[in-house]
Amino acid sequence: MALEPQEGKGSIFVTGGTGLVGKRIVSRLRQLGYCVLVLSRGNLMEGLESVEVISGDITNGKLLEEAVSGCDAIIHCAAELKDVNKMYEINVVGTRNVYEAARKNRVRYFCHLSSVGVIGRTNQRVVDEQTPCDPINPYERTKWEAEQIVEKGIEGCSSVILRPTNVFAEEIISPDSYRGIGSAVKVWLTGKERSHLIYAADVVEAAIYLRENCAHDGCEKFIVSSDEEPGGASGDVYDAVRQLLGYRVTKRRFTCPVELAYYLRLLRYGHANRGDVCYSARRLLRTGFKIPFGWFEGIRRCVEFNQHRVKMVS
Repeated sequence: MALEPQEGKGSIFVTGGTGLVGKRIVSRLRQLGYCVLVLSRGNLMEGLESVEVISGDITNGKLLEEAVSGCDAIIHCAAELKDVNKMYEINVVGTRNVYEAARKNRVRYFCHLSSVGVIGRTNQRVVDEQTPCDPINPYERTKWEAEQIVEKGIEGCSSVILRPTNVFAEEIISPDSYRGIGSAVKVWLTGKERSHLIYAADVVEAAIYLRENCAHDGCEKFIVSSDEEPGGASGDVYDAVRQLLGYRVTKRRFTCPVELAYYLRLLRYGHANRGDVCYSARRLLRTGFKIPFGWFEGIRRCVEFNQHRVKMVS
């Protein structure tokens, strides 16, 4: 069973607690002295101090309602990204179940992890929370439908929807993918386009910061992005990884114009956004939140982590 929270802290219910962002949220909440309840279909979280694992999934509304009882907050990270046949059940029905459990138990903070992908097609060069949504694929459409459930708000509860860009972390960045001719060709084609990378730990800090600092009525949406930081184009990321790996980096390389990469992608897929679209995090930053790591520090940590892992294996 979970331990009592530290003074001034509460109990937080986390869905998707074994996922890329969810497991980092659980770890960070434990560091900060919160009691954490995690809904899990397996036993991957068992034995962690200050974590109570509840067996089940978000398709079970009755279980959720009982599990959330006594919690101050919910951080909803669970989602289906790959299996199209399960997306509606998990992303829409599951979110409705979590939302109803939060409403019936009168939680004070509800954070829904969505995706900037809900915006879909756009002609805007700078995208913010007011940009109309035109989702393209089943994942984007189900996440957009889930947002519409959450944005109804809950009386007496601060609800937030986080829309991160391309979330990366140590286990999904492979330095090997930045070696060889294939990576050189890719950066030649897309080097001037924004990578839209956001480090997972930055998303975690945003979710917890809003819980601790931004009480409000109703529901607010926030893009979580590093797009407006210096650098961050695909070519900048490529150079950063290569330099960290010890390669000599040539800054004056030729890369395709953004327009050419856009039209090539348009010909291939039939739809595309320009590669220089900026997903702006200004609204989040106006709350007083400061992105603690950023894309470069995240990349540095990923390379360092993988180099250490290679040394341990060899």
